[in-house]
Amino acid sequence: MIIDTADTLASAKSGDDRWWAITRIARQLGAEAVNSGAFNTATREVLWVRSSKDPMWLEEYDHAGFATVDPLVRGAVTGNAPLLIDIEADEKRSPASGKLRDWRATSMSYNYNYLVSHALYEGNNGTGVALSCRDDPTCLFGPGTLRAFSAVSALMAASLIEPVDDIHEGWAYGAEVRRLRPAERNVLAYIANGLPEYLIADVMKITEFEVWRLIRSASLKMGAKTKEEALARAISRGLVEP
Repeated sequence: MIIDTADTLASAKSGDDRWWAITRIARQLGAEAVNSGAFNTATREVLWVRSSKDPMWLEEYDHAGFATVDPLVRGAVTGNAPLLIDIEADEKRSPASGKLRDWRATSMSYNYNYLVSHALYEGNNGTGVALSCRDDPTCLFGPGTLRAFSAVSALMAASLIEPVDDIHEGWAYGAEVRRLRPAERNVLAYIANGLPEYLIADVMKITEFEVWRLIRSASLKMGAKTKEEALARAISRGLVEP
């Protein structure tokens, strides 16, 4: 399993190829879904996240603000990402209330019952991968399964590259701060200077539909409901100059 994972990732030529290789490996291992991302422990910010989880779960995760209680997110940004989370066992051992209780219940409703993760850190920056499983990953392939899962996750984390393409499937929601890509910053900067969408499309030599997609992705990353709110937040964080 570990050798096959290493060979598959080594043959992937681009960041997107590596992402799809990671999702294939996760499915072959029996995982329901996989999350990957980067984070900074000094600022405790999530820089970017990509996920193969159900889109409905991602929307619910974002709407409910589960990132504030998600133990994987909290562990990653503090440098203490847990190796294994057994959600049902955690609830029985330490019943939760409020948002954490809702996160646990919603996770299990999508069969994300167990989470196996691995994070790699270099200074304040880290990357990590988490596999979501329906069944106990420590029992899937007999003794040593958890160690094998951890090794596979470590290989995945080491191979991650920040996505640089436009909007694509697999973006996760809920990160409080995520890095804007150059195209997203440019769109917001043009909006700050009063340009309408059709003129922004002309200047950037893209379609007006693509302009709206960039506005949408920037708004999601800023946690904003409107382009004006996204612009205000980007300016306040120094990501865009008015």
